[in-house]
Amino acid sequence: MRIDFIFDTVCIWSYIAKRRLDLALKAFPKLNVSFAARPFLILPSPFFGFPLPPEAVPNAADKTRALRPKIEKIAEREGIKIAFDDLPPVTDSAPSHLLIREAFRQDKGNEVMEDVFHAYFCEARDISDAAILKNIAERNGMNAAETEENTAKGRTNFNATLPPHWKKSGIRAVPCLIFDRETMIFGAQSTEALKKMIELSLFLHRESKETAL
Repeated sequence: MRIDFIFDTVCIWSYIAKRRLDLALKAFPKLNVSFAARPFLILPSPFFGFPLPPEAVPNAADKTRALRPKIEKIAEREGIKIAFDDLPPVTDSAPSHLLIREAFRQDKGNEVMEDVFHAYFCEARDISDAAILKNIAERNGMNAAETEENTAKGRTNFNATLPPHWKKSGIRAVPCLIFDRETMIFGAQSTEALKKMIELSLFLHRESKETAL
C-alpha cells in the first residue's frame, strides 16, 4: 500500500495525524507500506482566494496557542505535551521540510519527522535553525554530505512538487492522507477512522485486481 502524507511541520494537527497513523498501522503488521511524506505550505487564507497581507498573518506559535482550548487534551491523549507558552514564532518551515524529504530518501524519514515535530511542539525549538536540524539529522544517522547537498538543491516551491491531479482535487489544508492514490482523507482523523480507511483501500485494491482478472 502507498500512503502519501501531506503535512506542514508547524501544523499541530499534522503531528497528531502522524501519531494516529503510526498507531493505526500497527494493526496491520503484515502490510507492506510505501510511505511518502510530502511537505505542503498552505497559503494564509486559501478559503478566501487571496493571501493575507504579511502583517496580518499569524505565525505558527500564535496559531497553535489560539487552538489551545480545543487541542491541548487531544494532543496529550496522543502523547504530545505542547509547550504552548514557549513556542518560537517560526515563519519559515521550509528548512525542516527539506530535511524530512531528504530523510525519506535516506530511509530515515519517519524517525526524523517525529523528531522535527517533537523538537518544535514539545521542546519549543526553532526548527528553521540549521544547527537544530543538523543535530536531528546527526542523531538519526543521516549522511551529512548527502543531506547538505540535497537540501541545498531542494529549496524550491514545495507546492509545485505536487502532482497536477492532486492540485485539481482541491488540496487546501493539512494534514491530508492519500491511500494508494485513490482514497483521500483530510484532518487528524481518529486512529479507528484511519484503520477503516486502510481496510477500505485494501478492499478496493483487491476488488480492482479481481475485476482485472
